[in-house]
Amino acid sequence: IHKEFNNEYINSYLKRINIDLKYEEFLIELLNTINILKIGNPNARLSTKIASLIFLLVISIKSDITPEEISSEFNISVSTFKNLYIDIFKNKDKLQYIFNKYNIFLPDKIPRKSRKTKKNNE
Repeated sequence: IHKEFNNEYINSYLKRINIDLKYEEFLIELLNTINILKIGNPNARLSTKIASLIFLLVISIKSDITPEEISSEFNISVSTFKNLYIDIFKNKDKLQYIFNKYNIFLPDKIPRKSRKTKKNNE
């Protein structure tokens, strides 16, 4: 359905969330590869896939951008883009060469929402 995209489309997402455009090629190659390998829901909207890849990128580069900021900016629920992230994570062995090529580190575990403990308030 939404298989057509171009650099400007990806760049528009990067600009909206203030991420350096140097990651454009990484995102394009990763997006093409997950489409070819049919990782995640093949019928997911392109915007959902890009939001998922941006989520993956902000975790990998240790950006201060939060999942809630991605959700708000792109009008996509956190759970929706995290689902694709989890599918990508489960298939990371098939994708590792892309991360290596761009010197981007995929975390060893799936990030969890940070929880505030009562002990911190005492």
